[in-house]
Amino acid sequence: MANSGLHDLMERIDDVTTEESTESGPDAATWTPNPDEDPDESDNPDTMLAISLGMDHVEVIEIDRHNPGPDVDRLVGDPLRERMHHLRGVDFWVGENSLTTSTLNVCASLFMEQLLRDVASGDYAASDRERAHVRGLLKCPEGPPVISGPCVVTGVDESGSGLGPFDESFRYWFGNFLAKAGQLQEQRILALLTELGIPPEQIGQIAIIEL
Repeated sequence: MANSGLHDLMERIDDVTTEESTESGPDAATWTPNPDEDPDESDNPDTMLAISLGMDHVEVIEIDRHNPGPDVDRLVGDPLRERMHHLRGVDFWVGENSLTTSTLNVCASLFMEQLLRDVASGDYAASDRERAHVRGLLKCPEGPPVISGPCVVTGVDESGSGLGPFDESFRYWFGNFLAKAGQLQEQRILALLTELGIPPEQIGQIAIIEL
């Protein structure tokens, strides 16, 4: 997806299906993860899920569970990676010198901004302290934090500082994010087909197939 299209998608994603959704997101004060649900959905016990934020795409990938560092280093293109930590349980990893050696990653920056905005608005399970911190970031005169170069998003390990699997609160948010993005894509395709002169009753239900 081109950066301009992604920018438009993520600017509008909060407005999609708002009137159709009656279920609110989990709140940190009253919500706890399901103890029977594994916080990592990878079917392979030797891998865990991560998100690769390329310069123009978002991709769910699997990385080594026991030694994920080399995988992340390879994906960000720098053996010295830097941690961007704004939220408990979620880390954004970039190359240490990405600000000086790489261009702005619009895709990753918008993805992170959407996450932070959902935390600030209460659509992501977070503590009051985290929410206040995120709201402060979003009010910075310089604007929200941005990312340069390739980026990998991971969960945090039990120590709180290393690479780990995603927790349930992030997976809940990401699942909703993908669902809303898919519905917006369907709306756009329907509008395009209508512009081409195809009557809505002849279009039927749209199915988006991921390659």
